[in-house]
Amino acid sequence: MPEVLRRERLAERALQLGERVEAGLRDLHQRYEVIGDVRGHGLLWGVELITDRRSRRPHPELGGRIIRRCLELGLSMELVSLPGLASVWRIAPPPTATAGQIDEGLSILDQANRERV
Repeated sequence: MPEVLRRERLAERALQLGERVEAGLRDLHQRYEVIGDVRGHGLLWGVELITDRRSRRPHPELGGRIIRRCLELGLSMELVSLPGLASVWRIAPPPTATAGQIDEGLSILDQANRERV
């Protein structure tokens, strides 16, 4: 393992911060019907976007609008969209992020979902 990873305890930090990300994303899942599923581990997460929980159809248009709003608010993330199969936000903060930065990112994601521009 490279010295910086060991010295900065980045693997441990990734797991701790990942728990914070997971808790925040699961909270958003409970509040927004357009979030169909939350999957991941550590600091790599996927959030499935759907039209509604009954049909579970992918919703790439909404995913794209929310991502653009997040970028306007200072949060960068990616939308992975496979026509007819999936629309998933890929969320991967760096292991050097702080708990405050994780919380800020989750807050931005919450705001963009509320606004659904």
